[in-house]
Amino acid sequence: MNSPSKDLSTHFPLASSRYSLNKNKYLLSPEAQRLRILVADHEIRDPRNCFLLSLGLRTGARATELLNVQKDDLNPYDETVLIRGIKGSSDRELPLQSRFFQRFHLLTLY
Repeated sequence: MNSPSKDLSTHFPLASSRYSLNKNKYLLSPEAQRLRILVADHEIRDPRNCFLLSLGLRTGARATELLNVQKDDLNPYDETVLIRGIKGSSDRELPLQSRFFQRFHLLTLY
């Protein structure tokens, strides 16, 4: 019998033995899709955190990098966001889709 910590399929329907022990530093396609669905389902109740998760999915930024994004890191001319690197990684300026950038810009106004 599998231990509860190794068998995630009882808690997460998309998790199977193939995905439950993923040692990669990235999400597999089914994991990313499931996260996108969860974000969409909770977007009205928690727009800030859902937006940060969406930004992470689009940019691959670490959680701490996302939480450090400031209003001044947005470049409205190029519709880019500056992600300040941590753990020795370089800062990077990443383009965002226009619609996504506009939503991001609106969230930072409040």
